[in-house]
Amino acid sequence: MSPLEEKEEIIKVNELFYKALGTRNLELMRDIWVRDERSGCVHPGWIVLRSWDAIMQSWENVFDPEDQVDIKISEITIEIKDSFAWLTCVQEMVYIKREPVMFNL
Repeated sequence: MSPLEEKEEIIKVNELFYKALGTRNLELMRDIWVRDERSGCVHPGWIVLRSWDAIMQSWENVFDPEDQVDIKISEITIEIKDSFAWLTCVQEMVYIKREPVMFNL
């Protein structure tokens, strides 16, 4: 796979992640995670979760099926080193079915 194809694949998976997050779709969230010792997850304000079971339980706890979020991402950067890749971005979340929460950083 060429570097450009790798970046396109990473962007595709990131878009699926935000689709799962925004629509609170646990099945899609399950589909996009690697399920071995490489898995790790940090929710804002949480400790690092290192096992697939802990990560999936966290999403089950976070998701409210009645709650939907409109998510826009920007400023995407991708780094690929050997067999590792990471994507960083800025996310803007607006809750659809409840009052918006505004953060001043």
